[in-house]
Amino acid sequence: MERRYTGLLAFLLIFCYTAAGRDTVRIGTFTLPPFMMEAGEDRRTAGVAVEFWKKHIAPKMDVEIEAFGPLPISRAQKMLEDGDIDLIPNMTRYNRTDNFRF
Repeated sequence: MERRYTGLLAFLLIFCYTAAGRDTVRIGTFTLPPFMMEAGEDRRTAGVAVEFWKKHIAPKMDVEIEAFGPLPISRAQKMLEDGDIDLIPNMTRYNRTDNFRF
């Protein structure tokens, strides 16, 4: 059942970004190894979630992925509220505002 919702979410993102003519999806990450973390000497944002978006979702949406972080979760939430990023992967509902769609 959860897989169906993941597919629906991907479809909605594809539709919305295609309709809006966006060419980059901005992802905010927080430290949650192995899903999101810093890697390498250049301290780039990496992890399973970031790679999943880059390899599987972005090609279907015909967009590039720009990843920010890892950030403190409160900063990532503020950036999402302000429109500075488009999504935060792996964010749970626990102790979060009602301003986001999960």
